[in-house]
Amino acid sequence: MLGPEVLDIEHYQEITFKSTGAEPSGEGQWTVRGNLTLRGQTRPVSVQATLKDGHYNRRDIVKLTDFGIKPPERPA
Repeated sequence: MLGPEVLDIEHYQEITFKSTGAEPSGEGQWTVRGNLTLRGQTRPVSVQATLKDGHYNRRDIVKLTDFGIKPPERPA
């Protein structure tokens, strides 16, 4: 994942997310919009944040192909 075929951390050492807005989407939930930069490619994304134990958590799936990255093949 870290090598030149996927994340290429030698050339792209940071993954950044810059929020452009947020709005409530239910009790203890927010929809957060922003720009995600991965391997030098920036794309708009929208994520769900949920309040749990006093902290907002989120878990999202990022499609590598949206950023021009070919996903690594799983070992046989």
